[in-house]
Amino acid sequence: MNRPAQNAETQQVLLAFAKNECLQHLLTHPQIGPWADRIAFVLVGSVATGLCRAGSDVDVALLCDADVYNQLSPGTLWARGRPTEAMVDGTQLHYYGITLAEVATKIAEHDDVCLYVYGHTVVLKDSQAGHAKRLARLMGDAQDLRQQRAERKLDMLMRRSRALRAVLADGDPITVAEVFLEVIRLLVKVVALLDGVPFDPRKRLFGTALAGPLGTRLCPQVTALLGQLSLLGRPDDLPHSGTQLIEDIDAVAGTLADIAASQGFRVGLDRPDRRHAER
Repeated sequence: MNRPAQNAETQQVLLAFAKNECLQHLLTHPQIGPWADRIAFVLVGSVATGLCRAGSDVDVALLCDADVYNQLSPGTLWARGRPTEAMVDGTQLHYYGITLAEVATKIAEHDDVCLYVYGHTVVLKDSQAGHAKRLARLMGDAQDLRQQRAERKLDMLMRRSRALRAVLADGDPITVAEVFLEVIRLLVKVVALLDGVPFDPRKRLFGTALAGPLGTRLCPQVTALLGQLSLLGRPDDLPHSGTQLIEDIDAVAGTLADIAASQGFRVGLDRPDRRHAER
């Protein structure tokens, strides 16, 4: 059996487990149960996206309003990005509360992690107020959002490429490596947005962002660029390797700019959008 088929089979098993066992665990939890009608139980993470494998955790977001969140959150580390853990029939369940307002703010900020996580969900149980339906509406026009992100990340890519040229001139290898990796992250994200494929910005950026037709075509060039990272740690080699690196990055960025223009996207913004700087 090939890997995609294995993943699909594993996903179906874990989806059924999440809908039956994990949801029931949360609904009968003494702290969560009394508020269940005001919570949307939304499956997120690798099981929702299909990138799971045998032994993967099940991740559930408890989407709610501020009043319910304030009742559920004391004693948790949710505000620090750490979910609560529980073992359900030998499978690790991670769950956390988050308000719809916080998700809306992150969507408006074009937060890559938020857009990936909440753009690929499975609703286990909606709230009486329809929080899950409201989440779907918040995601808005997918094509318009993709265009905005592609334009702004391409603009940031070009600006940070110029910054890379400047730090190369200064010659500090650590600073050069930091800016270089920032440029590469922006580059592969632009590829994904032009391809219209989802990308995981935290754990699987290379594999997910380059999964489309354009990504497949440019993968050898991106791999070659990453291969030059070792040269950036050698200050004596920076003048020569840096010049070639800038030329190679400019070539890929130029290709992306041409493709973006052919798709009707703007290339070159009046002012930078700092939402798309890598953090």
